[in-house]
Amino acid sequence: MKNHTKEVCVFFLTTAAEYEKLYLERAIDYYLNKLSKSECEYTFDLFIFFDQTPKKRLSSHLEAYESSKYVNTVKVISHEIPDEENLYERDLTRPFPLDELPMGRSHGINHHFYSTLDYLFETEYKSFLLLEHDTKPFKNDWLTPLIKHSETEDFKLAGSTYKGKNRKIHLESYYGGHLNGVGLYRNSKECKQLFNNGKEFLKKELISDLVKPKGNREPGTNPKYYEFMNYDVATFMYAEANDELCGYNDSDFFTNASAPEDENTSVKSLLKQYPNTLIMHHKKLY
Repeated sequence: MKNHTKEVCVFFLTTAAEYEKLYLERAIDYYLNKLSKSECEYTFDLFIFFDQTPKKRLSSHLEAYESSKYVNTVKVISHEIPDEENLYERDLTRPFPLDELPMGRSHGINHHFYSTLDYLFETEYKSFLLLEHDTKPFKNDWLTPLIKHSETEDFKLAGSTYKGKNRKIHLESYYGGHLNGVGLYRNSKECKQLFNNGKEFLKKELISDLVKPKGNREPGTNPKYYEFMNYDVATFMYAEANDELCGYNDSDFFTNASAPEDENTSVKSLLKQYPNTLIMHHKKLY
């Protein structure tokens, strides 16, 4: 009989659109199929966090996941982010209402992430594993090493810096030392405070970076961030600026090669460079 772990829960940060395109189902199926080829001794609780409730029904998929010998329970939470706040505005030439959407052009993603962590910090798990639909495990038993890491190591976040083909360029940028969102988060007061402070830092940085000619802000004229900053970059920048990088760990369990230019980078070459990879984040894994 397998042991139900409260050490680590697994959560997918996803969207209704990703679910309706079957991206989420494909990823979860792959994770569970890999475990089925292992001798993993644990069952875990699976959380699925949506930005909005999908139009397609979920019940049949939930039943399938709960029938897995590795899943104890499945819980689905939708944050019901209003359409006007649930956006990712890539067109930097278009005016953006930062006064209304203070987390910037990736407001939807940031809102989704912070709401999810607010929920998880109130649970009893010692750590949370954040996964996305464009991640994949490369060891059959990908769960046990993460449980052991949570049991034995002291950290706030164990993740991955950028490890793709343009690593030097990325690492020399202002966001270069940031850990990708996919990773293992500690359920602690210190970690919670880090992300709360990162959220406030994000909003203040975007506002302070605006160009204000003659005292009037002109939307879309941001010289550094262009009113755009994701939660993972904000966390790093806050921690670096305030000497709080202790416990913010680049782990060899995770390999982030999720930049657009990495779509044609072979997974085989990445695994050769990073042989301890348990979980990879890459746009062309499936």
